[in-house]
Amino acid sequence: MPKTSKITFNVNDLQRQHTGQKRRYDNVGLARLINSPTVQERITKGDLLGFYGHWPRKKFGMQPKEGGMDGGKPITLKPAIRTTFLEADNNGNLTHQTEFLDTQEGKDAYDLYQNKVGGFSAAMTTVPKGVTEIPVSFYGFDYVLEPNFSGNRGYTLQFDSVPNDPILLERFDSIEDDSEVGELIHVFDSVEDELLYQHHVMADLYRKLKGDYCHVLDSVGALSSQKQQLEQMIDELMTKQSQPTRGSRSPIFIDEKKIARFDNAQSFNAMDLAGVELIDDDEVKAKRAELNKIKRYFGM
Repeated sequence: MPKTSKITFNVNDLQRQHTGQKRRYDNVGLARLINSPTVQERITKGDLLGFYGHWPRKKFGMQPKEGGMDGGKPITLKPAIRTTFLEADNNGNLTHQTEFLDTQEGKDAYDLYQNKVGGFSAAMTTVPKGVTEIPVSFYGFDYVLEPNFSGNRGYTLQFDSVPNDPILLERFDSIEDDSEVGELIHVFDSVEDELLYQHHVMADLYRKLKGDYCHVLDSVGALSSQKQQLEQMIDELMTKQSQPTRGSRSPIFIDEKKIARFDNAQSFNAMDLAGVELIDDDEVKAKRAELNKIKRYFGM
């Protein structure tokens, strides 16, 4: 089947003045996605297929299967084109080559292409980041009647949609038949971009506040543990202080005999020895002997 020549264009230049929708892709992110092993392997294996128009993807998802149900009736989906070459650089330049398939849809698309009607529109999903969009998935190209990038009549960039994910942007990057509808879609796209950007800002703020809150809780928990340890130490010190201290010396036990001996010694010390008449009789000798005995006992 016939192929296009290699077509190069820049995603930052619509080459339109009054129609079309300006896209602000992250050029580096787009190049990383296009040149990724996943996308390049699909190209090498011949699996990067496209349809005649965006309707199959609108109806059955970004990567539709062989068929589906429409209005209760089964239908068969047949691809029209296949990408055989694709590369991108960090300046937003894309180069691709497309083959038209030998299906009725492929023949219809090639017939329009030979008559210089329509062009290629890529299908991808993006995530907003500020005023730019980060491409996250690339699904192939469809042939549409009015391409967004007029400078590349064989190619236009993007229809992007994953309906079940509200973060991913959903767009059809071909020109609408009704200009007023096209302008309205552009307005809603701008509002959607702003709302999604604000959502990301608020989500980042929430994550930061949650992190600070968890840090505060950890600090409070650590302080509470230290407080319990200090209270325990204080209780132990108070308990030790309330207990009586015992000396290292043994207590002195005094009985009645020791007290009597002490009294006798004291009476001797207080006695007026000069006025005592010393009579050398047996009674005096006995008392003197008793006193000397007491002195010797107490070491006097």
